[in-house]
Amino acid sequence: MGSTINHVMSLVVGINLVLVGLIAFICLAVSLRKKKTTRLSVVITIVLGIAMVGYGAKLSLEFFNEKQPISIEARLIEDAEQKNKELPVMIDKNTRFESIYATGKVMNYKYVLVNVEANQVDKAILHNSIKETLISKMCSNETAKYFFDFGVSSLFHYYGNDGSLITLVDFTKNDCQKNIPESSVKVSRAAK
Repeated sequence: MGSTINHVMSLVVGINLVLVGLIAFICLAVSLRKKKTTRLSVVITIVLGIAMVGYGAKLSLEFFNEKQPISIEARLIEDAEQKNKELPVMIDKNTRFESIYATGKVMNYKYVLVNVEANQVDKAILHNSIKETLISKMCSNETAKYFFDFGVSSLFHYYGNDGSLITLVDFTKNDCQKNIPESSVKVSRAAK
């Protein structure tokens, strides 16, 4: 937010400098017409007017030429679109990574268990197994940590080969914090 405010302020300052420079030229023209000016004041007004208009125009143009910061939601959509170009892909002999899409700050991953129908799977066992795997993989992944810091969560959709939903596994930054080994907690407390 702060960089956006600075960016807009730069535009406002740029426009004001252009206006002040133009006003200086108008005042100079009026003074010359009334013949109430010295050669030195003409030179100073011209130099300052050109400097203000030039620098103001530069600031204003930078505003329109600079790439605006991208929101986290837009970044997720871009990342999903890029990843989808590589999908679907088999990640093991039983699981196909089908697609990925973003809704707000939630990244959704769709997987298909290609060798079983949804009603053939123990949903609780699958859910817990996926959650454990995610904890071991995502909590140490720097990219995941980056997105977690922006409030992004993940939702993993698992389907059977019949197209029926088996389970949804939600994963957030809190899942990593809940699963810190007790020995790590003791070490960090002792360090304080």
